[in-house]
Amino acid sequence: FVSENGPEDSDEINVVFPSGNYGWPKVRGTANRPERYVDPVYVWHQPIAPSGLAFHPEDPNILFVCSAIGGELRALTLGASFESVVGEEVIAKGCHLDAEVSRDGNLYISGFDSIRRVQLRTGP
Repeated sequence: FVSENGPEDSDEINVVFPSGNYGWPKVRGTANRPERYVDPVYVWHQPIAPSGLAFHPEDPNILFVCSAIGGELRALTLGASFESVVGEEVIAKGCHLDAEVSRDGNLYISGFDSIRRVQLRTGP
């Protein structure tokens, strides 16, 4: 998985495949032409400048994304095949640059002037 910032719109989350053609510069966002292009799993039409990505330490269907614009930590819920996003939730502020999971399973986020640990919810 990789985040991609569009020039003015269409910020994306993509799954990277060897020799995949993601459409740049002809296509921004979803092309709906699978014979030619690999479509993103998620597109923000209003720019958020997605930056760091990290998977939830206990749930591989949750991908955390930082947004340089607004500094939000977003939790994207991936579909069963990891080919789509079925939910998005802002869960913290102060995540402008990166999100990382430590060896002990804690999630850390970095802003422009700080690094902090985010308490993850457990259970339903």
